[in-house]
Amino acid sequence: MLQNKNFKNQNGNAILFILIAVFLFGALAFSFSRSARDGSSNISKQQTKIAAQEILNYARIIEGAVNRVRRNGCSETEITFENSVVGGYSNPDAPIDKSCHIFEPEGGRALVLTPSSLIDSKKIFTLPWSHYVYGMDADFIGIGTNGTNSENSELYLLLAISNPQICNEINKLLGLPTGTSTPDDSGVSHLVGLFKGDFIAPLSSMGDEAGSSILSNINAACYIDNDQANHYAYYHVLLAR
Repeated sequence: MLQNKNFKNQNGNAILFILIAVFLFGALAFSFSRSARDGSSNISKQQTKIAAQEILNYARIIEGAVNRVRRNGCSETEITFENSVVGGYSNPDAPIDKSCHIFEPEGGRALVLTPSSLIDSKKIFTLPWSHYVYGMDADFIGIGTNGTNSENSELYLLLAISNPQICNEINKLLGLPTGTSTPDDSGVSHLVGLFKGDFIAPLSSMGDEAGSSILSNINAACYIDNDQANHYAYYHVLLAR
């Protein structure tokens, strides 16, 4: 009888432990999902640094790919970012041998990467802002030849970032102001045009407003995007014109 009683007690304890484990697992899952919904705003310093380096490294890879196809003899208007992940980049002037395709082995040899979940990009306007965006409708003061016609627009990479920690880390790595001194684009018409082989007159000039004047002569930076409820955006000029 004593053995039977001990056996029942052991079973009861095991069930109690299982219930406690289930409760703790549920609490952990809830905490994790809540953190994800909050946009990973409390990611660690190490995660922040990794995410910032990821963005900077990928932008440099894409710039290198642009330079590679240019060395292949591709003109500015023959370059294409057409890929199988994000649509809207088809360029009818790109050679059929794909020598001017940034994401093809015959061309730029770059891989199509999407930002890590830590970056928490948002879809803004009708653009694929959860991915890196390649635009053609802005000039950057001090970069290339500034002006008001299509010859003055630069080819650039853009990425929306909703986490200020990552934006700060990017600028820190680039030697630019962070925190309350982070450049902002107040009054600047937002960059919107996907590059399809042609350029249009600049819709905005980064670096000519009071909040973004520090970005004059800067070809890459993260700035406050005040048009979108204090989200942030990273730009990198791929081809100055």
